[in-house]
Amino acid sequence: MPYSQPLHTFSTDEFVHMAGNTHVGGKKKDGFRKLSEISSEELNDVAERIIAVRSVMLQRCAFFGIMAIGLRLTFADWLDTAATDGERIYFHPDFVKTMDNRELMFVVAHEVGHVYQMAFARKGSRDHKLWNYALDYVINNMLVEAKVGKMPSIGLLDAKYSDQSVWGSEEVYDDLMEQAQKNGGKCSADSKGTLDEHLGGDGEGEGEGENEGDGSGDINNANQDYDTSGSRPKPSNSEA
Repeated sequence: MPYSQPLHTFSTDEFVHMAGNTHVGGKKKDGFRKLSEISSEELNDVAERIIAVRSVMLQRCAFFGIMAIGLRLTFADWLDTAATDGERIYFHPDFVKTMDNRELMFVVAHEVGHVYQMAFARKGSRDHKLWNYALDYVINNMLVEAKVGKMPSIGLLDAKYSDQSVWGSEEVYDDLMEQAQKNGGKCSADSKGTLDEHLGGDGEGEGEGENEGDGSGDINNANQDYDTSGSRPKPSNSEA
């Protein structure tokens, strides 16, 4: 095999669950449930879908597939979509269920893109929101051009930034910052939705929920760690 991951990484046993408040922009999406409200059978079905999609990525877009294997797959209910802290990819199970498999592949690859782009290490003193907008534009344009899955209906995409030889993350950031400085702190991306949550900032969407879930619906084996802290992870600057 071209990678050194043990076979058990293709099992639903790898999933861990983090329970707590769903917290994105201070509110929970209508209809999105806590993990404790989702049966183990349903969680298992969602986990199998993600793992199957990741396996297909190894064949169709091996770079993203191999990188995805190195990130722990984790269910969480403190977010509405998906996220990464450089070590894990977090999913709300109900968000996964809104997508077909091609869209799910795009989202997995998008989270890999944040790691590949060394999002946390390169941020420096840049504005958290605008920096992640810039990363999203670059990553989504890259995935669309490479035909990796299918981009969901949400997310940032602009043909203006499609030339990767001109528009890297820093250049897109500078453009968005210029827009914000001219428009009272707002830029064109503010009116659009992102397809994931961006961890590690000090502003909106940052924070910790109280532990309201007990992690029921666990599909781990007895030897797996189990986190019901309800806390959002604090990403490291050394995730690359």
